[in-house]
Amino acid sequence: ERRMSMKKFTCLLILLCLLCGCQTKEETAYTDQKEIARFFYPSASADGIYHMVTDPQKSIDVEKSDGSKTTRNYRQVYFYDYESQKDVPLCSKPNCTHQDEDCDAYALSFLREEDMYSNPVAYKNKLYYAYSDLFAPSFSICLSNLDGSNRKVIYSEEGKLLQNAFIYENKVYVSVNLYQPDEQGLLMEQTQDYEFYSIDLETGTKTDLSTSNKELVNMLSFTDNKIYLASISKEDPSSQHIDILCLDEGEIQTIQEDIDNQSTVLGYKDALYKLDEQTGNLVSCKYGDTEWTKVLHVDEPGDYNFSSLNPYGIYSVKKMNEENPTVYSIDLNTKKTIKDANVILSHGDGYIVEADNQRFELKDIEVN
Repeated sequence: ERRMSMKKFTCLLILLCLLCGCQTKEETAYTDQKEIARFFYPSASADGIYHMVTDPQKSIDVEKSDGSKTTRNYRQVYFYDYESQKDVPLCSKPNCTHQDEDCDAYALSFLREEDMYSNPVAYKNKLYYAYSDLFAPSFSICLSNLDGSNRKVIYSEEGKLLQNAFIYENKVYVSVNLYQPDEQGLLMEQTQDYEFYSIDLETGTKTDLSTSNKELVNMLSFTDNKIYLASISKEDPSSQHIDILCLDEGEIQTIQEDIDNQSTVLGYKDALYKLDEQTGNLVSCKYGDTEWTKVLHVDEPGDYNFSSLNPYGIYSVKKMNEENPTVYSIDLNTKKTIKDANVILSHGDGYIVEADNQRFELKDIEVN
């Protein structure tokens, strides 16, 4: 009987290990980033991915608060479900056709006269939204339940537009561009001043973190209670420096200076990445170092544009060929390259990609 019990225990232990192994494999793409939510990118949760879909053939006529009329793009919040592998509007309204103004997924795409400025992001069982009015500059941060219900405003401000935003440790960190009235006091004009601050998600308390000369700050990545920042010089926009903000001390320190801004420098985890057009190599540099090293060879030397690096370690870049551009997606976690696919993240044995119609789908695609 004891031997049978041991066999049962061993079988149970093996089963638990297999289940844990499967779960780890499925979560590889986003587990490292689950305590950080980055706006402007599709947002992965434990169950799926939240993102925006715009119908280019449809618009809605709306009347603004001043009586003027305008049109709004027909945009909807979508949710791609890992289990069902379906990408559907985030709408729980019975018998909704998801084709008109009554759809919940459409209603989430705007707040009064502000339009959704970013994909919604999932953070600790809530959805967060960033809205902006580009014509009368303002922005708002909202939250809702994961199904889109019970949306409420947690912070809003006028005369500013969001440049980028992260959520970390129950605070949203934002970089904003300041606007001011023109000489007639009629239109808001963009200035060269920027602010960088945090907003407590529970209390709405704002804490200023701006650099002394209000330069543009792009948040690159978060590691070990530190934020790595790329600051663009006002005097020389072609040059940037890398700063580090230690959240414990609340002070910004420069750790790398005079980084060439001709090639877009992006951050992931503890390193910077860029595409070297002279060699066609993707190269990286640890924060605080000066030496760039080869990660992998992408293609022949040439003109590379539209590079981006999402929170799940997918570096995308487009090579501008004479006829048709070639899109490369590089998985920094596995050092694999996917060609001509708009990759969002790895999932299981495949990749979730964005199709031409903006819908997400799981594909088992060839990698190099």
